[in-house]
Amino acid sequence: MKKLADFFAKNDLAINQKKFLIATSAGPDSMALLDMMRKLVPQPELQIVVGHVDHNLRRDSYLENELLDRYCQKYNLRIYHKKWAKDLQPQVGIEAAARKFRYDFFKEIIASEQIDYLLTAHHGDDLIENILLKFVRSGRVQEMNSLIQIGKFGQATVLRPLLYWSKQELEQYDEKNKIDFIQDQTNFEDDVLRNRIRHHIVPLLKKENSGLVKNAMRFLESEDELENDQSSLFSSIKAPSYFLDSITGNMADLSGLSLEQKRRYFEWLILNKWHQQVHFSEIDENIWQKDGFSIFFYRHRFFITKNKFADSPMQPIQLDKEFLFRGKKYLVSLKEKVPQMQTVGFFYNEPNLQLKAGSVIAGEKLELANDKQAKSKKKFAEVGIPKQLRNRCLAIKNNQQILFVEHVYQWQKFDKKYIRYNIFSNCEDSFK
Repeated sequence: MKKLADFFAKNDLAINQKKFLIATSAGPDSMALLDMMRKLVPQPELQIVVGHVDHNLRRDSYLENELLDRYCQKYNLRIYHKKWAKDLQPQVGIEAAARKFRYDFFKEIIASEQIDYLLTAHHGDDLIENILLKFVRSGRVQEMNSLIQIGKFGQATVLRPLLYWSKQELEQYDEKNKIDFIQDQTNFEDDVLRNRIRHHIVPLLKKENSGLVKNAMRFLESEDELENDQSSLFSSIKAPSYFLDSITGNMADLSGLSLEQKRRYFEWLILNKWHQQVHFSEIDENIWQKDGFSIFFYRHRFFITKNKFADSPMQPIQLDKEFLFRGKKYLVSLKEKVPQMQTVGFFYNEPNLQLKAGSVIAGEKLELANDKQAKSKKKFAEVGIPKQLRNRCLAIKNNQQILFVEHVYQWQKFDKKYIRYNIFSNCEDSFK
């Protein structure tokens, strides 16, 4: 118990008047965490919510529900259950799918209960296994550090307060305090790499050094320090812009970084914007791609994008009526201002136009003031927009005539009978 209280004190984490979601499987580790937290917080009936997912992977999984219900009824704790339907379970990648299902459920509870902290029962032996597992699979230090003690999870903070505990200590706590739990028999099989590491490698290492958990925590803390130093370095670089659903910045701002440091910087940007860890193992000077993300370089700038956008076909739009384009709200109006929206451009033309909105199609041409035409790709190039992003620029047409392209073009002819059409959006993006 003292180590648990020390964890909150050391990290300056408030306990009073905070709400805790305890992710519980009914196993020995999570039952020990639940019982310790029940004793630690001053008002457990009000402050603790229990979250349990029945993964429906074993015939006896219903026993978990029964055990947890008995415990929660005994101590007047609120509990949420959710069962993973068989038809939602994939044939491959079931471990990752189960984790997503579980954490999506936790997000629901966090939102409905206004949870401050999500606690998981990962312990020191899990950390050792994780380090060895990642060492075998990738050898990347950043991946070995995936079990962080404190992190963000939506509006809540995720805590792993048991990383200083060994599994043996938690089992001893359960035995001493007569805490019932259920052992998942699949954890004793050798069909997956983690279990083989748990059963055969970790026991040998512990024979060599009984303080292996402490060493794993020292590794974790050292990596945290290095991550903080790296974040300080990257934060000192001029902040990039958010442009057309991508991140962009000047390569000149990265002139002091090696190629390896640039890779880490781009990974750091992705983590900060999209909250996703991506590691670009194979890189060259032209384009880097991994897990749906692309990094490419154009006119002395870098661009980081997530996923590709297909061309958006032209759709009729009405004045003063919002429409969606690549997930953002837009509006065309004769008004000069629209509440809670920002001006992204304008053009002059005749009244009562029949307008359409969508993407510029490759090969389309734009009318110039001198009655000549210019290829749209030339105008995109002039303002430094690479071809990978060009279909993300909103285009406004009257019949087949392009009148406006976001960031690129507006109708260049003028007549005294023309009126001004203003384009607004709920998001603003631009080069810095």
